[in-house]
Amino acid sequence: MTTWTRLSADLRLAWLLTRGSDRREGWRVLLIAVGAALATGLGLVIAALVPLEGQLTVPVGGGLLDQPGTRVGVIAALLLLFIPVLGFVGQCARIGAVHRDRRLAALRLAGAPPRRRGGSPRWSRGWPVCWRRR
Repeated sequence: MTTWTRLSADLRLAWLLTRGSDRREGWRVLLIAVGAALATGLGLVIAALVPLEGQLTVPVGGGLLDQPGTRVGVIAALLLLFIPVLGFVGQCARIGAVHRDRRLAALRLAGAPPRRRGGSPRWSRGWPVCWRRR
């Protein structure tokens, strides 16, 4: 199975799981997408600033990125801004986990096979079960 078919199967399952949910599920997905985009943008800016060395003339930043000392301060500030964004994305995902668990429990009660629930029962019970001999 190629990566594309696995991705499309996962997206199809995610669509099925969110289709039967309430309106708040769409907001949670939107908030996670915004938080992930913000974290990605901060990470890309940090990754672009780290390799710069010496005194440069950078057209953006109002002169904060020209000197090496102030550039290090900007990188440190961006790293500190990165922490609450990751916390925000984590909280959005945690809030959605309760709804997801309820939907998966409903699928189990309805008799859906493990493949339709989004994973094998061995993996859904955790790592120690995988290593136990039968």
